[in-house]
Amino acid sequence: MFGAVFDPAGNFVATASGDGTAKVWDVKTGEKVVDLSADSRGVNHVAFDPSGKFLATAGRDGTARVWEVQTGLPVAVMRGHTGDLTSVAFSADGTSILTDSFDRSARTWQAIPGVALMQLPKQAATITDIDVSRDRKLFATAASDGTTRVWQISGGSLLTALHGPAGEANRVVFGPDSTSMLMAGKDGTARIFDLKTGTLRFELSGHPGSLRLLRISRDRKLVLTAVAFGGLRITGP
Repeated sequence: MFGAVFDPAGNFVATASGDGTAKVWDVKTGEKVVDLSADSRGVNHVAFDPSGKFLATAGRDGTARVWEVQTGLPVAVMRGHTGDLTSVAFSADGTSILTDSFDRSARTWQAIPGVALMQLPKQAATITDIDVSRDRKLFATAASDGTTRVWQISGGSLLTALHGPAGEANRVVFGPDSTSMLMAGKDGTARIFDLKTGTLRFELSGHPGSLRLLRISRDRKLVLTAVAFGGLRITGP
């Protein structure tokens, strides 16, 4: 399994898998609700729209698809990337979709019927992760050169570039109030930046390997980090 996400109401979980499917599960019963044959090469990421009625999948064939959860039928297909998709996300109103890819580009699309809206300039380094702010006005891209860039969804203008580890930035996450940015590095260090000033607030070091998971609690008091085959760590005040 490559990824999992709750629907907005918290009643269902969608999973992305290397077997080429995306599945939706009932949280209370644990039963599978729908099984989507999304990409024979594998599905790297999934995302619900704000209503929870639609699910987007990011495929290893470079294609994003939107599915109606209730029927399990595809309603839009987005093609144009030339590399594996790494992430997919909906805008706040659910009308547009953001994708990023190993081809070092990020694009926005009209969710249905999947028409291309905008492509960001190709980056010098591979994009490794993407996250959207809670107000859905900003998105961030992490790159293999250790740089995280923050962009406006409307217009695609670059707001700031945050420079982290000398190696790859594996994960990037907005803080709950969208004023801070968390970056997880291949060097085993998590860094928290102030988005208004671009300054580094503090570092969480000492992990025994490359960080693969990064989350922050809603009250901003706890940070969850994890390395591959190395367990979880929760850091608090």
